[in-house]
Amino acid sequence: MDREKKHHRRIPPEQLAYRPQLEDLPAFHVANEQSAVDILELSKRIRLSASADFFEEIYAIIPVVWPTRTVSCIVYRTTVLLVEKEPFQIIKQLLETLEYLNFTIYKRTLERLLHAKQRLTPVGTKNFSLFPTGGALRADTCWINPGRIYALHTRHMDTIICLDNLFTVRNSRNKKSIRKNMEKAFLTHALMKREHDYNTPKLNISLLEYLGVTSSYETREVLKKFQFQHIPNYQHAFLKLYREVQQEQIIKETRRQLTKEWNIEY
Repeated sequence: MDREKKHHRRIPPEQLAYRPQLEDLPAFHVANEQSAVDILELSKRIRLSASADFFEEIYAIIPVVWPTRTVSCIVYRTTVLLVEKEPFQIIKQLLETLEYLNFTIYKRTLERLLHAKQRLTPVGTKNFSLFPTGGALRADTCWINPGRIYALHTRHMDTIICLDNLFTVRNSRNKKSIRKNMEKAFLTHALMKREHDYNTPKLNISLLEYLGVTSSYETREVLKKFQFQHIPNYQHAFLKLYREVQQEQIIKETRRQLTKEWNIEY
């Protein structure tokens, strides 16, 4: 705790804000398309919050590693929050708050629906999606909104991800890998958006237009072959399958408890 206090002692308390404008943070102005924002420096001017705002579109969730724990810097279009939770905890809360879904069951449902094992599982809601840059539980994993990426720049062995609000994030993955993760996240976003839609759009509408994401070289390149008709399966298939997987999980857990308490074999 003392180390955390020391971390903020350099800046007078009256200069710290719970949700500052990005424009008011010096670390944001120093960065450019060839260098990522120094997240530790950025966090020094932000007061620690207890919870995230899930009702505004999230651009990125970036871990801030302190000596005693890891917290999360949540980037929105014009503001930023510092939340006393690790990124994966926020991701789970995001799904529960916006879609009423459990992450573990959500992941298994996606795997069945897409007929593929999900190693880096993106999170989709009806309004946006986020993809992880590494394993969900890793301390250095960021979650990036693919719909707000306007450029990818190679810098030495890393890639600088540039968002359309001029925020930049450094990642060790190459452009090809990032674009693949963007594609998976866009399809997940499309799946969830279709679940909420009452009116079916034209089958040949592009996913770029359907999802309402930023039109940049990167988003156009990833989505150029995808139209509404290419969204896997059919409307409400996800939630129907989710309930089936959820029921299977309940039965499995019930049997496990019975076996443990009463030694009943199945």
